Amino acid sequence: MLALVALFIAPAGSSAGCRSPGHDATRRRAPFGDTSVARSSLSSGASTARTVLITAHDYAFTGVPVRVHAGWLTLRLVNAGSEVHMLGIERVPYGHSARAVLDAIMHDRAVPETSSWGGPNAVSPGDTATVTLFFPAGEYAISCAVESADGKMHALHGMMAVMTVTGTPDSSSTAAHAPPPADASVTLTDYHVAVRGTLTAGDRTVHVQNGASQGHDLEILEILPGHSAADALRWFAHPAREMPAARAIGGVVAIHPGQQAVVSATFRPGKYLFLCWVPDSAGQPHFLRGMHQAITVAVAR
Repeated sequence: MLALVALFIAPAGSSAGCRSPGHDATRRRAPFGDTSVARSSLSSGASTARTVLITAHDYAFTGVPVRVHAGWLTLRLVNAGSEVHMLGIERVPYGHSARAVLDAIMHDRAVPETSSWGGPNAVSPGDTATVTLFFPAGEYAISCAVESADGKMHALHGMMAVMTVTGTPDSSSTAAHAPPPADASVTLTDYHVAVRGTLTAGDRTVHVQNGASQGHDLEILEILPGHSAADALRWFAHPAREMPAARAIGGVVAIHPGQQAVVSATFRPGKYLFLCWVPDSAGQPHFLRGMHQAITVAVAR
């Protein structure tokens, strides 16, 4: 099992918009969602995945399914709030309750070691982040680990939920756990982001693989006109405190070694950063250790 990152064991005062739970945690909780799950095809000829539409507010999730069937699942996070939001998922070990884990976080108690399982990464207000992941049966704890201007993580304002995955995957839709096709690929290692393939403007998919020995995530930032990559990184270290220098268009929250994900996003022509936002043992995000890659998205021909 992986050591927890971000919300669960990040050192106090960590960067990357994430902090460890403190004694000042509020007691308010987010709704635990509904059970609506639609079915859609990721792309022509690709394996079929169910799609769940979730909305992020300041500070709650709506639309998180209480129960879903095992297999590939596409999570589409719409940010209806006024701050950057993400949806991080942790798989809870057998014999433990996801609700109990979140309750322990809220009350600053010890939690069992969980496994990072991805989720739609940080997305700017008004935008949407989409990721497709494979879910085996089990209980999953969901939270937003972005830091507010008051220094608390959104989860400590009540932005939490739980999801239970049941049954066994349908063999016709899992394709031996192979992800659907993508336009480009990203491999995450310690501490490098390798981007393969050429992305042009439009709706695109990116296959993400964690090839490291620890948890890593992928965040995609569109650098705003008049700003540099350094400006974008400086803003993203504390997005609630700085004026935006980039637009966060999603990615995948920390995935464990060997795990795969498919990120879907709408790319406009311009300059982008692909980076890892996970904090190290000192609380510094991996992108400050050089784990970022700049790319240019051209007009589609």
